[in-house]
Amino acid sequence: MDRISGLSDELLVKILLLVPTKVAVSTSILSKRWEYLWMWLPKLDYGHSYCSEPESSRLRRFLDHNLPLHRAPVIESFRLELV
Repeated sequence: MDRISGLSDELLVKILLLVPTKVAVSTSILSKRWEYLWMWLPKLDYGHSYCSEPESSRLRRFLDHNLPLHRAPVIESFRLELV
């Protein structure tokens, strides 16, 4: 096991808060241990300077499916920007 995966979930969530939400979500492919860690993030930022219609549709499907499964006790902030 690598050293970072040996850290507590709370510490890993704090580390994930330091990167953009899209990057935090992408860590879910690293291993089963990381699969749902991003769902504990209390701050969600889905912003794009430009979002094409296909990207917008994918993001909408992603949020429709995953937002109800979010596990953080409180969502401190949520930003969704589609321009």
